[in-house]
Amino acid sequence: MKMNQSEQRSLALSAVRAELRRMGVPPETVHALHAHQVLDDLARSKPDLIASQWYASFGESQIVLFYQEWDQWREWYNALSSGVPGR
Repeated sequence: MKMNQSEQRSLALSAVRAELRRMGVPPETVHALHAHQVLDDLARSKPDLIASQWYASFGESQIVLFYQEWDQWREWYNALSSGVPGR
């Protein structure tokens, strides 16, 4: 079953968070630009990943969505961690 771009982007976001954790960096502290750089590094070092394949083929609108979803996740995670309700 072929994944759509939203599903592939979600996997890319997860792959970046996992890679940051593997590097000892809490992903919630990383801005979207740095997350993009980590994704670029992943795509070069592990081209067989779905996240890497998505990265190799995405357009401008997909990177904008990647940045927006990264920032939304960080906001949600940090609100959850600080005990702020409603997110």
